[in-house]
Amino acid sequence: MAGRTASFYEEITDHALVTYIQRIARIPLLSKEEELRLGGLIQGGDERAYRMLVEANLRFVVKVAMRYHGCGLSLLDLITHSFRREVERMLEHLKLRERLVIELRFGLGREEPRTLGEVGRRLKLSRERIRQIEEQAKQKLRLMARTRHLKDYLN
Repeated sequence: MAGRTASFYEEITDHALVTYIQRIARIPLLSKEEELRLGGLIQGGDERAYRMLVEANLRFVVKVAMRYHGCGLSLLDLITHSFRREVERMLEHLKLRERLVIELRFGLGREEPRTLGEVGRRLKLSRERIRQIEEQAKQKLRLMARTRHLKDYLN
């Protein structure tokens, strides 16, 4: 690894981004009727429908990011900057303890991801209680994400 330069890593990132965009380009666009049908299935808890709707929406995210490409940020930064802002907005709706558990467990912010035990010691709670809080918070986040996508598509 000592002989690898910064451009080597940029090429990897560029290749990964190209591969990502090529994958997204193969995802078929949805008609309004298909979006509404998927929305109904999502309300019923259909995870497959949810994934289909999210994947179809990725094409839109990339298209918008491409418009701003060359304005000081790389295309990859533009794409990820939008998914990071959305996560931060959603986390604001959690209780403080739930938010802290999610941030610590998944390494959001400046922290590295922590184990259940590490988070439990830090918050003076058992591993099991941390697991329960994490699961509760993830359920809330899933519900918020579904609701937000449905609002966007139904408007």
